[in-house]
Amino acid sequence: MQYFVWLVLIVLMFSPVSLAREVVPKVGIYMTKEEIAKARILAETRPFANTEKNRILAKVSEWVKVSDDYIRELIPKPGAIFAYGISGCPDHNVSWANFGGNNIADLKRPFILRCPAGHDIDFNNPDSKYYDSGNGVWINNVRYFFRGVYNAYIVNTFTGWGSDDGVLHNLAYAYALTGDDIYAKKAAVIFDALAYLSPTTKGPRDFNSDDNAIAGRMHFLTSIVHRSKVHFARSFDLLYNNPAMQKKSFYNEKTIAENVATGLLLDYMFVEFDLREGKLSTLHNHESDELRGMLATGLVLGIPEYIRWGLQGASYFFENTIDGNGLYYEGSPAYANFTQKVFSDIAELAYYYNPDNYDLDNLPERINFYDHPKLREFFFGLRDKLDIAGHYASFGNASSDIKRIEVDSRIPSRDEILYVDLLYHRTEIPELKEKYYEKLLQMTQGNPDAFRFGAWALFHIKDTETKKPLFKEVDQATTAYYSGPSLAILGSGEGRYRRGLLMRGGPNLPHSHDDVLALYYYDKGYLLTQDNGYYIFGSPLHYGWGSQAVSHNLVVVDNDRYRSGWYKNTPGANLYGFANLPGIKYVHLDNPKQFASSANVNEYSRRTALIDLNATESYVFDVFTVEGGKRHDYVFHTAAHILESEVKFNPLPEIWTLAGLDDPFATYDEPGKSWGERIIPGDMIRDLGQASEGVKSRYWNPPPGNGYGFIYQLEKGKLEGDNIEARFKLYDGTDTTLTNRLFFDQKTKLYKGLGPNLPGTEKYSYLILRSESEKNQTSRVISIMDASFGLSSIESVTRLDPNSFEIKTFDGDKHYILLNGGSANTPYGRFSSEAELAIAIFKEENLEKVAIIGPGSATLADIHLEAKETTSEITKVDWNGSEVSLLGDIEVSKGDMVTINNSQYNRNSAYRVKDVRKEDDKTILVFEGSMILAKGTVAKGTTKNLTLNVPLPTGFSYQNSTKYLDGKIFVCQRTGESETIRGLSGFKNLSLRSALSLESGDEFVIYDVKPGDILKTLPKTVIQR
Repeated sequence: MQYFVWLVLIVLMFSPVSLAREVVPKVGIYMTKEEIAKARILAETRPFANTEKNRILAKVSEWVKVSDDYIRELIPKPGAIFAYGISGCPDHNVSWANFGGNNIADLKRPFILRCPAGHDIDFNNPDSKYYDSGNGVWINNVRYFFRGVYNAYIVNTFTGWGSDDGVLHNLAYAYALTGDDIYAKKAAVIFDALAYLSPTTKGPRDFNSDDNAIAGRMHFLTSIVHRSKVHFARSFDLLYNNPAMQKKSFYNEKTIAENVATGLLLDYMFVEFDLREGKLSTLHNHESDELRGMLATGLVLGIPEYIRWGLQGASYFFENTIDGNGLYYEGSPAYANFTQKVFSDIAELAYYYNPDNYDLDNLPERINFYDHPKLREFFFGLRDKLDIAGHYASFGNASSDIKRIEVDSRIPSRDEILYVDLLYHRTEIPELKEKYYEKLLQMTQGNPDAFRFGAWALFHIKDTETKKPLFKEVDQATTAYYSGPSLAILGSGEGRYRRGLLMRGGPNLPHSHDDVLALYYYDKGYLLTQDNGYYIFGSPLHYGWGSQAVSHNLVVVDNDRYRSGWYKNTPGANLYGFANLPGIKYVHLDNPKQFASSANVNEYSRRTALIDLNATESYVFDVFTVEGGKRHDYVFHTAAHILESEVKFNPLPEIWTLAGLDDPFATYDEPGKSWGERIIPGDMIRDLGQASEGVKSRYWNPPPGNGYGFIYQLEKGKLEGDNIEARFKLYDGTDTTLTNRLFFDQKTKLYKGLGPNLPGTEKYSYLILRSESEKNQTSRVISIMDASFGLSSIESVTRLDPNSFEIKTFDGDKHYILLNGGSANTPYGRFSSEAELAIAIFKEENLEKVAIIGPGSATLADIHLEAKETTSEITKVDWNGSEVSLLGDIEVSKGDMVTINNSQYNRNSAYRVKDVRKEDDKTILVFEGSMILAKGTVAKGTTKNLTLNVPLPTGFSYQNSTKYLDGKIFVCQRTGESETIRGLSGFKNLSLRSALSLESGDEFVIYDVKPGDILKTLPKTVIQR
């Protein structure tokens, strides 16, 4: 191999490439001149690098041939309008790809947009109904920005959309790889034109009713401007020292480099968030985008303040938005994926930062964020942590998961592999480097190069790695509980036969839906209990339907009148039970504090078990209990188009929507007029000209404001008894069927209606079990469901008494499930329980297993089981080591889940035990993960009411405190003094229970656990025959 590399070097020395210009970056914010030189060699010696180089050169090959004047004429004129094109086609009600993608726009068809339905839109023709002079055109009460879409297509071709895939950036890479001035010269022309255009624009218009509102630059919406700055800064760094960049601008008296610096890098800085002086507002992902852009700009232009504010701010982002398990705080895993990219860019910028590269004073020291404990956990294995049956968790503001995944071993995405590659190349901790390399080999089956792609790999991969073929193992199901978001994942099976459940308890934070304790059921390759997901933030479909509680599988209390804004405010759920036993997975969550005190809700709980029938099949046993509130609507739907049931349903005279039960005279309570039937592209509602409806395209919640007007064609079911069986069938060629058997304790009315997906292209059957009372009531719905190809494996389910069930399979097996107080006669004898959940499993009349979960006992004939809950006060906490000390000999084992609570807290926390030590009269438990909830500095306040410099995003959401941090311990790092948090009145406004002697600038840490907290075990017992 060494001989081959030397041979390549000799060839390069005497080839035309050797005459090429040496590329020396201005600073080296993403790559050094030495790495550029190595990349040229790598492109000749490693197939993946050669492929990437060829891709880059192919991307720009035609553009270096066009004239400079052609480019200047092509780029839109100053003040031009830009648009995504979310309204789609006015004639065919079809959505479009953003910015004229997917052949909607094409430079070979100037000023023509081609609808996916097949017809052309000639928006440049004054005689056409589509004519758009530049500010959009109104057709059927909808505004279409055809010229804006075309403008966006042109600029996106050059820039990419917050990525490095535009022509401009590929020209910069081509220049680095070849040293050929032809690429630098053409890039300079494009850079110059964009820098002249950008400051005159206002961002895409689709999302603003105010034509004067500034919402970004060119086609970059708000924070995406800053996302683009990172790539502009990288290309600027690579091209800066080429003579083309030092020439006079075509548009003004500046050099092209100066024009780019002011027009693209410095422009729009601090418009959305004012980060100057290190100020941070909310730590929302938009703010991290701006910090990323500011840091990149500061590094490439040598602005000490930007560098200092960026590095300092980044450390607080990592501490305060990533929890001890490495999960991101916002309420959607999709935004965790996005933020991984933001944070990796920041870490990469910091990695290459060297104060010695600048002749400047007051520069901060270099820091390697890749070894930050929380950040490395965020990068390492996030996808695996949130895996359910091969799917990535999808809730909150995320695309609807409609994929069918049936594989024995999931192939990691390139991005997953990239983050491990980054950690491997960047860590300065030897044992972690070895760990990351082993993971890299495992993910790539011993061949990392086969998965490497993009400019990062091309310019940064080491050339000393060896291949080590590995066998790809069958994936195992995940069962886990993550305390920060009170997120439970229950999984069983392996490979393509994996199945699982997901349930989230909160808190509700940005990009959450109102889906606390909604149940997500995965089996037969699908997310069966369909979630509508998210497309456009703040649209009527997002605000009024997709994010609403009734759009999810849960219980809506009192028509959801306690919701304020995007969701009900909550500190999260209490974990009261958790078990990961062979064949039995279980969780018990309770979250009544999401409701206002006036609701008098004392319990809002779900006890859910995933129980195996065999190696490839499971069923779900689910108990939903609500105590308090006068109306309870238990809602259930799936991704199936067909609903079968023996219950007879009849239309309701004069009532069309679920909302019509309360307001039958509403304008939308008529066939064809419900919100669910009036969906048009762009996540919008068709305006029928009824002024009283007040139809708007953004931040409008269609009446009655709870999503009930979206469920239409309502029918009432005639119930006979206390149960209903419903079969939801997918039209998928395999007859995938979810069978749900619903039992209820209270007087119940049954309704069925249709609910749309967000585009309005699909409709699903919704079941609503309504119980109501003039006084506060208690309701309980028990669901036993399973998935099958055709006929269910469960022959029958019998409710023996209110708390006892017998489940028979066609194979002759019997399961007996008892809630507290239940009893049953079994083939082995009398079975009774005083535990939270008890189960006895028989295989053809032979006892196979008996188990109880939760404190209590159960008896099966001569078998007695007892599960004892251990409660102990924490006497000492080692926050750095995640250790707690307890008095006495406590029965806790490695791997157990324990909860920690205090009367001052609004919910408990849960930790998995990593290790147990016995010392004298103490038991010391070491927990997995960090106990740090937040870090920051004090702005002012020597009393108990403090103003902070750093936001606490888990403690405050939009306009309300989540109360998640109430009661936690606040420690001043300078003095070591501590006090309990009383509450938050803002992101940076905190009150303590008593005053501390604090000075401006004092650093503080907020911890999750403190002495005096009460630790409890979550007991379970199983006997296997």
